[in-house]
Amino acid sequence: MKATASTIRNAARCQMLSHLLASEPIVGQTLEKVLNDVCSTLELDDLALRWPIQGTSQINLIVGPGKQESQKWESEVVGRLAGAKSSTEAFADPKNDHRLHIPLLFQGRRNGAISASRSETISEEDCIFLTVVAQCLGKHPLLLERVGASHDQFQVAQRLQDAAVVAGKIAHDFDNIFTGVVGFAEMAQSMLEPGSMPSQYVTEITSAGNRGIAFTQQLHQMSRSGMARPMPTNVGGVLAREETRLKKSAPTVRLQCAAASDLPAVLMDPAALQTVLSHLLDNAVEASPPNGVIRVSTALIELSDAEAREYYGGATAGPYVELRIADEGSGVRDDYRKRLFVEPFFTTKVRHRGLGLAIVFRILYAHRGGVRFESNSTRGSVFHVVLPLAAARTSEPGNVPSVRI
Repeated sequence: MKATASTIRNAARCQMLSHLLASEPIVGQTLEKVLNDVCSTLELDDLALRWPIQGTSQINLIVGPGKQESQKWESEVVGRLAGAKSSTEAFADPKNDHRLHIPLLFQGRRNGAISASRSETISEEDCIFLTVVAQCLGKHPLLLERVGASHDQFQVAQRLQDAAVVAGKIAHDFDNIFTGVVGFAEMAQSMLEPGSMPSQYVTEITSAGNRGIAFTQQLHQMSRSGMARPMPTNVGGVLAREETRLKKSAPTVRLQCAAASDLPAVLMDPAALQTVLSHLLDNAVEASPPNGVIRVSTALIELSDAEAREYYGGATAGPYVELRIADEGSGVRDDYRKRLFVEPFFTTKVRHRGLGLAIVFRILYAHRGGVRFESNSTRGSVFHVVLPLAAARTSEPGNVPSVRI
């Protein structure tokens, strides 16, 4: 029996879906090739995959035609994408009836879109097929590799809690070891001739021991960082103390702090907030070139559900004080991004052991705040920290966290 054109077309679509549903991509397959195959099978004029740029109304072109890296979409399009609950909520572009937008849902991120266009109207059958493609792409390893895998906040918190328990036990043991090494080294130093070779050796022993003590303090900090003791805290006061500290510890870097004087109090332990700021500011100092500038600013913002999902930590929809910490460094490499915050000992710095961003995550998760970052090799990195308002949280019964995670 001779196969009809419809049968051949459906067979091609079924084969394509089987490839998309495969747990492992076909050898040599790329995201570009996947979209080109879909475009060819449906006889579309073009097919593009776009994703929102954090904190803006820009939509970044990931795969597809076009010379521009990004474009500003109509607010109606962005709004409908953000509010979509399923890929079945496809809709026509308000400025082009022949262009169709299919929401691309991805756990833990804002919705993206597959945009298809054809000179003729896209049929209902083709629209259904595109929604299935969108659902498959939302879990496809090629897309996860391109935009970065999302992380389940609870799973990350649990993993870091397990690491914190181990860190606390190790810290107690090493405290005793390093305290003994430094103590006896200092006593030996007093018996040696200043400037002699033995004295220099003992000085090195003391220095190494002190570095070990500093590291065990970080382990203790990691262990305790999941405890939330929220209280109304003035952000400006904590920033002022950090500004004073940096002027002494990092005199070659300039700190420009533009904190609003009328910010409402946030519901955080002030010591925990200072720990968050110290880790992020120290990272910014290390990333900055000589005579670089670190800019810190504040704002009062309202997060939607979609925006809250962009943050690592425990942020949900609602009002927050936002802190922005921007440096002029070389940014964060793409292959490092997915490891930040979620791998407790991951670091790119010599003689460091990580922990800083893991501690930041645990503190903000416990206090229902959040953190996200943007990075560019030419403009450095910007970390956004959101802190829950004291007035907004304390007015809600049962909303004050007081447990250890």
